[in-house]
Amino acid sequence: MAWLGANSITIVNYTFTDNTAGYAGAAIYVGPLSEGCKVINSTFTGNHILGGTGWGGAIVWIGANGTVINSTFERNIAGDGGAIYVASINGTTNITH
Repeated sequence: MAWLGANSITIVNYTFTDNTAGYAGAAIYVGPLSEGCKVINSTFTGNHILGGTGWGGAIVWIGANGTVINSTFERNIAGDGGAIYVASINGTTNITH
């Protein structure tokens, strides 16, 4: 799932399992023009970047002012950021449990 230029999208109680990507964000890619997106009470299991290189086995977060709350990450694989790779260009990205 790619959020490119998305604002204020919220995902709640969702399960992402065994997704793949060639280089970045096998389950979710939050692009640089996205802002205020949230992932809440969700589960990410077995998502991976093909070949084990690249960024964010589960999530790549480049957008501004993002939030991940009370979510579970298990067996997600990437070269950098097996669970979440954060490269926010503006604002902050908050990750809490």
